[in-house]
Amino acid sequence: EDFKKYDAIVCNYTSYPKIEGHRWPAATEKAFLDYIAAGHGFVLFHAASTAWGDWPEFGDLIGLTWQKNKATGKNISGHGAQHPFAVTITDKQHPITAGMPDFQHVKDELYHRQLLHATAHVLATTLSAKEMRGSGEQEPMVVVTEHGQGRIFHCAMGHDEKAMAGLGFQ
Repeated sequence: EDFKKYDAIVCNYTSYPKIEGHRWPAATEKAFLDYIAAGHGFVLFHAASTAWGDWPEFGDLIGLTWQKNKATGKNISGHGAQHPFAVTITDKQHPITAGMPDFQHVKDELYHRQLLHATAHVLATTLSAKEMRGSGEQEPMVVVTEHGQGRIFHCAMGHDEKAMAGLGFQ
């Protein structure tokens, strides 16, 4: 429960495919949210967007989560075949992406049909190509949110060490 000794937390935790029923104790959840609100950072990537699907505050905190069809319980979100893809910087004025050019990302999973929460600000997107079993839509790849004085950075890329070694991810 003592997160305060850290300036920021980096996370790629997932309980996929069982994204519900793995919540922290209430005191730990509160301590984590209080830690962020007090001005600390939270950085997450790829699979962490599938964690804690039954913790609404976490979804708002990270801004981009997997979603299920309420009637069937099946995932709406997913990914097609792994492949390289182009990433477009959509906010060239944000401090994180200022001066950053669009780039080609290495072979990776490209999540599609994720739920973009109202709390999220999109910094980068990519086309989820239908020929790669994608959505055919521009999908958010990098979003940021704020919680109190804290800031959250969420990158949907980074399925494995090869994807994380790509210059775009770095």
